[in-house]
Amino acid sequence: MLLLYGDGILIPREIIDEINSRLNIQDIVGNYLSLKRTGKNYTALCPFHPEDTPSFFIFPATNTFHCFGCGAHGDPISFIQKYEQLSFIDAVKKAAALAGIDISQYLKRKELPTELQIFESYHNKYKEILLNLPKSHAAWRYLVNRGISQDYVEKFELGFSNGSLKSSILDDFDLPTTLGNELGILRKDGSEIFNNRIIIPIKDDFGRVVAFAGRSINNETPKYLNSPENKFFQKSNILFLFDKAKSVIKREQYTILVEGYFDAINMHINGFENSVAILGSAFTANHAKKLIKLTDKVITMLINSI
Repeated sequence: MLLLYGDGILIPREIIDEINSRLNIQDIVGNYLSLKRTGKNYTALCPFHPEDTPSFFIFPATNTFHCFGCGAHGDPISFIQKYEQLSFIDAVKKAAALAGIDISQYLKRKELPTELQIFESYHNKYKEILLNLPKSHAAWRYLVNRGISQDYVEKFELGFSNGSLKSSILDDFDLPTTLGNELGILRKDGSEIFNNRIIIPIKDDFGRVVAFAGRSINNETPKYLNSPENKFFQKSNILFLFDKAKSVIKREQYTILVEGYFDAINMHINGFENSVAILGSAFTANHAKKLIKLTDKVITMLINSI
């Protein structure tokens, strides 16, 4: 499996394979070179080194090209990249357009560091898993008991880990399992740290997922598990739901500070969308600096969260 990474963009191997499968190597090369049929294959003068006798072959059966003179070899995307002297990502963009495949969702991630793309990818899968669980599942029973309907599950982007993802997302991007260990998603044995827990995305001020919290649903201890701190996530800097609340805080000119994830979610559900939560028990100077830019009025409701 190749490392499909460039210009800050990660594109899954399966998407690259799909693009190549929709392009015929003889058509792609034929757009640039004069081809001569030789049995089931085609030949041409190699564009990558000087020659008088064709040593450049196109093999439709494998959708590849190979030059027996200079060793150039590859698929439709790599031919486009090499012939037009493009970056890998620019070659993929051109090939995707020719193949009629939309890759815009991957290009939009360009500004996200690799770690945050991984968090986002797991986040999307966790959401999907929860929404596909039967409403009789313990996760849904817990949420309903907390007053959180499916509409609010979708609004606050809650998810669930059933342990089925493991390293699959890292594998898709050909990234090492150790990255999942460092981000607090996987244990060293490859199993999911948040298995059988409701997943709460922790976002930074710009709405980017930088960590997870996992709430147990069967009295398992600890009640909450949090991702370890990383270069994007420090508890002393993050206020839960601040990304959603900041515009409301500025408008209302006060904020409500609570202690737990579900406390903050329920405050929003009940109309107090200027509420935020600390992650733990400490309200820090960094939290204060963040809020003072929007308001000097803070109502505290620091009670034990369940």
